[in-house]
Parts: sequence; C-alpha cells; structure tokens
Amino acid sequence: MLEIRSRLQGRAAAQARLELPFELRQKSRLHTRLSNGEETAVLLPRGEILRGGDLLAASDGRVVEVVATPEKLLHIESDELARVAYHLGNRHVPVQLAPGFLRIAEDHVLEELARKLGARVSHVEAPFEPEAGLEAAVEAGIVSDAASAERWIGDVLELSVARIELAVLRQQMVEPSQALNDFFLASRESAELRAETLQMGHSLAKLLADLGVEVPIEQPALPTAFACAARAWHIAERDALVAYLWSWLENQVMAAIKALPLGQTAGQKILLALGARLDAIAGKEAEWSNFAPGLAFLSARHETQYSRLFRS
Repeated sequence: MLEIRSRLQGRAAAQARLELPFELRQKSRLHTRLSNGEETAVLLPRGEILRGGDLLAASDGRVVEVVATPEKLLHIESDELARVAYHLGNRHVPVQLAPGFLRIAEDHVLEELARKLGARVSHVEAPFEPEAGLEAAVEAGIVSDAASAERWIGDVLELSVARIELAVLRQQMVEPSQALNDFFLASRESAELRAETLQMGHSLAKLLADLGVEVPIEQPALPTAFACAARAWHIAERDALVAYLWSWLENQVMAAIKALPLGQTAGQKILLALGARLDAIAGKEAEWSNFAPGLAFLSARHETQYSRLFRS
C-alpha cells in the first residue's frame, strides 16, 4: 500500500492527486485512495491539516497534490453579513469568510437561522476552506480573554495591517500596479497568509467581474481587488480605507469569539473600542513596514496546529 508521511515545501510537479473533503483533510491518519483508485495510507504527524494545493511526498517518490473536493455548502449573502456571521460563529461551526458572502456546511437548522436573520441563502457545491485569524495566539496562551484579544488585534491592526496592507491599498487606489501587487504577495511571511489574501482577492475579483468591474491584475491580492472596486465606484479614499479596516476587524473579532470563546457582549465591546481608532489610522500615512515577527511566527505554527479550524 502506498504511504504518505510528509509534506513537500516549495513547488513541484504533481504526479498524483488526493481528493478529499474538509472533514477528511483534518485527519492526520487516514486510509483512503488516490484519484486513480490506488489504495493509500496517510500517516502525517499529529495536528497536520491538509489544504487544497498542499503537496505531499509518497513512499514511492511521487509528488501528490491535495485537492479540496466540492462539498454541499450553504452560500449566505446579507446586507448585515457581520450579524449573520456573528450568530454562526457563536454556534461554533467552521465558517468560510469572503468579501460579500459566507459559506458553511449544509445544515437545515443553521439555514433556517440565517433566513430568519434576513440572509439570502442558496445551495452550492464548492471546495470548503474555512477562514479566520487568532487560533495560534489562543493556542500559545497569548490571547486568553477579552482584554488580551483586544490587545492582540489592536497591535496587529496598527503595527501590521495599517503599515503594509493599508499602504498598498492606498497606492493601488491611485493606479493599480502588477508590481505592487506582487510586492505585497512577496511580503506575506507564511504560506497561509499568502494563500489567504490570494483566495480572498480571487473571490472579490470574481464577484466584481459579475458586477462589471475589471481587476486588471494577475493573481490579485485582497487589497488590490478592493482598490479596483473603490476606483470603479468612485469611493472616497478615506471611506474606502476605513471600510477595509472595519471588514478586517470584524473578521478578527468573530474569530476570537469562536476560538476563546468570548461572549457576544465582549465581542461588541472589542469592536467598539478598536473601531473608534479606524478613522485616525486611515487618515495617517504610516511608514511602510511589515515587521511583525510574532504574527509571522504564530502564523507558521498555526499551519500544523492540532486544534486548528481555520486557514489563517
């Protein structure tokens, strides 16, 4: 029987495919089959979670690519998407977050809940890659309560997001640049941080295309796609920057509510406290910097975290 015991770093041509849904990609010990029907044993170190696009080393020397198979999901859109996500997160279910929509595994109870909250719900089949943010900091004990969650999120906001993502967004709103987009991708300090911005940028670019807005950049990162939308709809720079920061902040707080967990009131208090900083941050052109070693270190650790639910 073919065995898979390790991951491959970097790029390589795949000679085989391992197609799995998210539920099975969370298991480090698995008896399964490759897409060609070949019987295979996955024997990865404990805590390894497979993601679409991961490359694995097989016992016969072949490179095996992990493929996230389409699953039956609920595609949720709402004018109050944060409110819907908040309630879903409070029920401790994996949630895939993307600009303009959420996705969760099919569940008739949660579907009814989302509809009662005024959401538009449809059924789709697509790869499922839950997103979020704070798990590694929680696992390491750095974030343990509402106060430490607010401190962590606030530090990342001001020392990382404001100094690199916001700076790139501001510049891309003047004139979208492939070189600047590629620079931002190169600045991502872990594989999952890069994958996160690429997936969210791709999702937003696809939505914008349906709305008649072109994103003339290959492999657009999220700030680039967001900038193209702001340019097309003539959104004032400061308003666009604050909106970008607010969407990032909401995602972080939703992740903290689920990962710790925190109560709804505690989450709202964090949003109020940090939300009050956003206008001032958007109005100040900080010196460009991507020096956030704690974030980079924890992101790298998070890629193999045993309790991991989210991609980043």
